[in-house]
Amino acid sequence: MADKMSNATYTLHSKAHWLLYAYCGYLLLPLYWLLNISLRTNQDIVSRLSVFPVDATLANFAEIFTNPVWYEAFGNSLTYVALNTTISVAVA
Repeated sequence: MADKMSNATYTLHSKAHWLLYAYCGYLLLPLYWLLNISLRTNQDIVSRLSVFPVDATLANFAEIFTNPVWYEAFGNSLTYVALNTTISVAVA
């Protein structure tokens, strides 16, 4: 009887672990897709659907770090986040 209980408990824990792994994979899927898209060219993105980038490139990252328009947008975002945080803390 004790052997059946421990076996049933082990099966339940095993199923729970697999469900947790599947959920974690589901949560990580958008991050994977973000990385996948960031390593592809615009032409590659619109021309074909692939799970992994065929011709991976870091040109998109170079564009973000060298184009001053992105600095301004990042500064605006930081200002908005700082103001939002300040207001939220003041209200709480």
